[in-house]
Amino acid sequence: MQFLQIDFEYDFKINQIPNTIVNEPPNSRPKIQKKKGPKMKHFSNKKRTSKWKTIKKLTDDPYIDSNAFLEAALNASQRERNFSLTEDAILLCKNDCYPQTITVTDVESRVKLQDLFYHTTHRLLLYLTDQLTYLLTKDRMHIEQFTIYFSIGFDGASGYNHFNIKMTPQQSTDEHIFAATLVPLRLSATNGEVIWQTPSVASTRLCRTIFLRYEKESHELIKKTAYDLKKEIAEIKNLIFKLPNEVLIQINSKFYMTMLDGKCVAVLNDTLMQSCPVCKRKPKEFHNVAIWDEDKTNRSAIEYGFSVLHNWIRIFECLLHVGYKKVTKKSRSGNTDEVKTNKLIIQQRFESLMNIRIDVPNPRGGNSNTGNVARRAFSNSDLFGICLGFDENETVIIKRLRNILLCFTGGYKINPEKLKKYNRETYDLWLKHFYWFTQTPTLHRLLLHGHEVAAFIDLPIGLMTEEGQESMHKIYRFVRSHHSRQSSRENNLLDIHHASLELSDPFYSLTHFNQLKPKSKRKLPRVVLDLLEENFDESYVDETEDVYEFIFQGVDLEEYELGSEFRD
Repeated sequence: MQFLQIDFEYDFKINQIPNTIVNEPPNSRPKIQKKKGPKMKHFSNKKRTSKWKTIKKLTDDPYIDSNAFLEAALNASQRERNFSLTEDAILLCKNDCYPQTITVTDVESRVKLQDLFYHTTHRLLLYLTDQLTYLLTKDRMHIEQFTIYFSIGFDGASGYNHFNIKMTPQQSTDEHIFAATLVPLRLSATNGEVIWQTPSVASTRLCRTIFLRYEKESHELIKKTAYDLKKEIAEIKNLIFKLPNEVLIQINSKFYMTMLDGKCVAVLNDTLMQSCPVCKRKPKEFHNVAIWDEDKTNRSAIEYGFSVLHNWIRIFECLLHVGYKKVTKKSRSGNTDEVKTNKLIIQQRFESLMNIRIDVPNPRGGNSNTGNVARRAFSNSDLFGICLGFDENETVIIKRLRNILLCFTGGYKINPEKLKKYNRETYDLWLKHFYWFTQTPTLHRLLLHGHEVAAFIDLPIGLMTEEGQESMHKIYRFVRSHHSRQSSRENNLLDIHHASLELSDPFYSLTHFNQLKPKSKRKLPRVVLDLLEENFDESYVDETEDVYEFIFQGVDLEEYELGSEFRD
């Protein structure tokens, strides 16, 4: 085993800033003027209330946590005996967010996984220094080794603006970006004690960009990216850090390649989109009850986990198509006049009863069926069933599917045996009421292989959601259009990469989370809590089962991802 030993650079703490930082500025303070625009204003006690506006002008980036950068810049100025907030101090803090080496070409900006692993771990330990120092000085010297868990994945997106920048002969367009990201999930000791866990599983705040590439997503690119990342993971060197109290700690790493959509999983397992990537069964076999007793599970496919966000959308779309084709009771009936008429009726019901628009084309690609739309529909299962024209017994299937999805969404460990029993009962109800509609691969994988995935992966599935990765494309688009240089393609890519690393820096991001107001406990139906391994008190139980709300970021999926499971 190879190790890389680094002395821990304990720099500063934002929470310990003296109140007298700007009380008495020096008389001979230099006046710093920007190249363009008015002179910079200096802070005083009376003007600290306006720090948000001033810092926003300096950073010129609404996605950066202005408060964290302000306090860090003030602290940096204090060390240099200069009590004025300067643009150089802010740039110094931003430079701390970047790994040592970033390789940029006209088509790709990439950082080595080893460098990003070291930098992310170092910034996280810098934030946790007080906690680790306390643990290792309270007669607990046996906690010398720690393991940090990461989720890794990649995804492509289209709809980017085309810039008038010189292209190489091999590069045809810059309207597509393919990106890979890394998310720290948990830091635990060898005895299983959780030292830190990500406070927001679906946020972009900890979504670290490995590379950005101007290229359209393809089967060859997906396989090559997965191969390169697995090779880099195998060559990762564990780290040894020295804390300020001279204690050495060893950081081991464990990576899960789980932030993948259904298309990537199908490509990596060499299966068609209409077949199951885990057991490679075809749709005509999904309604055969004997498959529950057969073991054709591909263990290499289980390690990719579940696409939590895409599961919500795919199951929602599956139920929509059941409602559309209920008038004909034919799974492959196509867009007949009866189906089209019933679809319009269902769309009007959703818009009038639930205030959501379904299956409306998006000008940029895809349609209006986003994760927020799906979760909002499932949050009121009875009304969802009324919109689809389901009776009371058929609405029970909606509730059971929602409960299964909630198990995978929450950050708790699932009991595989209980989930398998619950899934089998849901499977039988589907065959009883919707025997005429062939299950989609996502529904089949959720019911038949959900308990296998929950038993195979050590961490809760909900921690590995790909929602933050999908949301990063919105940030890439915004930064590319408004906060990146267009003098060359290399500068353009580097600015986007830098902005994403600033946004996801663990030190500033976790400081941002601590400043937020604590959210109330998210209550879940009792049947969902019974499917989990942990024991919960009554404060977690939601007796109403249908009135809870979901707080997630809206994510638009690409055109090629939508409707691939419902082709006639």
